[in-house]
This record gives sequence, structure tokens and C-alpha cells, in this order.
Amino acid sequence: MGTRIVAQHAWSAADNTALAGSTHRLGGPQQGLWGSRGFASAPLDVTKEVDAVNELFAAARDEIEYAKEEAETVYFNESVAEAKKAVEACLGRWEALLAALPEEERQRVMRSMGLKISQLQAEYDEVAKLHLDDH
Repeated sequence: MGTRIVAQHAWSAADNTALAGSTHRLGGPQQGLWGSRGFASAPLDVTKEVDAVNELFAAARDEIEYAKEEAETVYFNESVAEAKKAVEACLGRWEALLAALPEEERQRVMRSMGLKISQLQAEYDEVAKLHLDDH
């Protein structure tokens, strides 16, 4: 079997902006190459999405740490709520990324990041348990 190579041009916002000023052949202005909404099936930038998940992961870990530090204070309930929001944001972005990937790429991303995402959930569960034990 041969290797299939696909050449793609990833259209950027600059490409659409440059085309937005062009004139349609019927005389009216065009709204970018694919109309005002853009091209719906643009290729997923996996690196960008992984970076976004990593940023949310770091923020969630920080919120969990803040909650742990405030376990014996009046701020604990608020800290747990903030940690929950941060963890949910990270997990939501993670799940959306996985859902958007083809199987082979999904497996690769899961191997590289899945353990730390599971650890994040476990760390939050530990803080949430402290929260429940407190009530």
C-alpha cells in the first residue's frame, strides 16, 4: 500500500479578511470566501486545542490547591465552587477535543494526556469529599 499525501491550505482569518473586501462578480461585496460564517469544516488545530486544555488544566489545578489551602476557613465553600467550575471547563474542552478527533489521533492524545486529566478529576473529588465531610 502506498502512502496517501493530502495537501491542504489552512485558511486563516487573514485570508478571509483579504477576500472580504473583494467584489463578487455580480457587483456586490463578498463576505469572505464562504460567507459571513466562515467554513464550517475547517481542520481542527490539534496543537492549539491541546494547549487550550493544558491552560484550563493548570487553572483547575490552581483552584483545587486554593480550595485545599482554605479547607478550614470560611472561604472553603466558595473555593470548592470555583474549583468545580474550573474542572468542568477543563473536562468539557477535553471531551470536545476527543470527540472531534479521528480514532488514531484520539488514542495518541489520550495516551499523552489522559492520565493527568484523570488525576485532575481525582484531585477535585478529594476536595469535594472534604467539602461534603464538612457538612
